[in-house]
Amino acid sequence: MENSEQYYIERYGKEKVERAKETFKNATIQNDFIFCHVMQIAHICAGVLHRILKSVIKIKNIIPQSSIDNLKASKAVRLDILVEDEDGHFYDIEMQVVNSDSIPKRMRIYQASIDVKIFSKNRKYKEATKTIIIFICMFDPIGKGRAIYTFKNLCVEEPSIELGDDTLKIIVVP
Repeated sequence: MENSEQYYIERYGKEKVERAKETFKNATIQNDFIFCHVMQIAHICAGVLHRILKSVIKIKNIIPQSSIDNLKASKAVRLDILVEDEDGHFYDIEMQVVNSDSIPKRMRIYQASIDVKIFSKNRKYKEATKTIIIFICMFDPIGKGRAIYTFKNLCVEEPSIELGDDTLKIIVVP
């Protein structure tokens, strides 16, 4: 038995350690711990982004389990994986296993929270960087049977006109 395992047995008890081992023995990428650890590996994270966005992303920074608490009275959000690329663009990658809340509204709150967190005082609005929210869902929250849903802000009266706010929201259904 390894020293680290002995440490955990002494600290938490043999039964709890055995349950944890069994849980991780059958864990997949859908497990929050596994997802966050795998996505911290830059070439894997870049590969996932490449497959979804169809473009090469040069990663500068990967921040797992990033908490954003903008105001005392507001709901804090915890992002699974926040990625910054070399151009200063941000990507939030979320794994959603359970359909327990409104995915579109959650995406909206995450988008706003990231923008407030990264946009410093004294900057001009035109300097806002691109932010992309990606939810990998183990269910189809839109219900139209697509493998990927990409949303951007378009003019209702003339859908060929983009707002140009450099935001994108993507839902991937494996």
